[in-house]
Amino acid sequence: MSDTISKSDINLSPARQSKYIVRQDRLPTDPEITEVKVQYKDNELSFRCINISAFGVGAIHSERFDMNQTDFYPIKVIYDDFVLIETTVRLARLDETAGGQTLYGFEILGEPVSMDALKGLEMAMDFRNKINDKVSEISNVPSEFIHEVLEIKDFLTYMHSELKKIESELPTSEPTERSEIEAAFIQSFARYLSHVVPEQTEKLQNLWDNYNEATKLVATNYFRTSLKELLFSAPFSARAYFKPRGYAGDYEMMNQLYRQDIAGPDLFARCLHYYFVKAPSAQAVRNRATYMLGKIKKLIAANPGKKLRILSVASGPAWEIQSWYKEFGNELSDQVEFCLLDQDEHSLKHAQKQINIIARSQNFRPNVNLYSKDIRILINEGLKFGEFDMIYSAGLFDYLSAPVARITGKRLIKSLKPGCDLIIGNFNFNNPNLPVMNLVFDWQLIYRSDEEMMNIFKGIGSNIEIEREDLNINLFAVIKKDGTD
Repeated sequence: MSDTISKSDINLSPARQSKYIVRQDRLPTDPEITEVKVQYKDNELSFRCINISAFGVGAIHSERFDMNQTDFYPIKVIYDDFVLIETTVRLARLDETAGGQTLYGFEILGEPVSMDALKGLEMAMDFRNKINDKVSEISNVPSEFIHEVLEIKDFLTYMHSELKKIESELPTSEPTERSEIEAAFIQSFARYLSHVVPEQTEKLQNLWDNYNEATKLVATNYFRTSLKELLFSAPFSARAYFKPRGYAGDYEMMNQLYRQDIAGPDLFARCLHYYFVKAPSAQAVRNRATYMLGKIKKLIAANPGKKLRILSVASGPAWEIQSWYKEFGNELSDQVEFCLLDQDEHSLKHAQKQINIIARSQNFRPNVNLYSKDIRILINEGLKFGEFDMIYSAGLFDYLSAPVARITGKRLIKSLKPGCDLIIGNFNFNNPNLPVMNLVFDWQLIYRSDEEMMNIFKGIGSNIEIEREDLNINLFAVIKKDGTD
């Protein structure tokens, strides 16, 4: 006898053939955990449930049973060992599935299935699976790493609790008095954190460095999950980690570093934020801008009266150019054309707005041109808007692999005038805040030594010198283009 089932094998009246289970709210179910038990003759048959609605159940079985549509059958629908409903049904539909199974459509004759209860069971299952996944993930985190994270969490939790008490005791009648007390407190406490936090995070980083990639991933996730509510209450760490512009180091992150202000919803967050923006790596970013400002001033001073073009690649808020205009805009704005290139149009608009505010306050017209260009296009095609007397990039090359960095350097130097400088910044390995940048901010940089910088850019200019800012956290490759070109 053939196991093939067709509709012609089922004796349905025309009326019954057109009457299917009501499907308005039919939901698919996982047949591995949803079971339908049907009392058939003297046996209890077990079916796998594939969908369910308030008024019907769809189930499959490897066998075809000789059920007829006029009989009633007691059933139980069981979802993950929980009895969802016990009721009576009759057969409404019988089909063969593509996989050779027989599909049974049962029409519920009594009270409808509670779809809300089913939803609740599914939610409980999803939540249980989520917990099990988390437990499994945590089991892969080395115990010594967990120990260090819990110590940091205890420290931050205690700090949060105590700072909450201190904040509640600050005077409220005199806002100026309160502000001055709080500012002095935060500045002093940030200095304390500058000694404690690196010591704690360095232990984690040393452990993390010795793990394989899979363990690094679960350890990092455990760290952030355990501490996120504390660490990301500070505006700077929140922006660094969540990256609302889609990338690390966006213009507002840079602005927060340049402003060095006190910000956050409560005293705890303000202390953390101020610590982050006063850390050595943050100061190195400010030193980097000061270094570039010095290069701009030196070039202009060496070429009195000469029209100059200066290009900043991945320009961000262009703090050094804003600073130059504040100091020299009235006197020298006609001499220099600044070109800002950035792939983030919002960043360019922000820089333009800030420069225009300075210009209007001093009554001069700035000569600034903006170029919104994907860095990948720059790497592939180079620049196509004239030659420059100086090109610099303060923070782009920290994200470029060595081959891509070299290609980008070669593209840029082609747009320099002969004898002029290309200046490329890159974070050095000497970064005391590396653990915080990696684990807290997820701010992944490619750190390079003097020797690596020399090797990457060797031969693309007539001369290369490696310079550094005061903290020796940022290096600068100063590459001179051959003066005979």
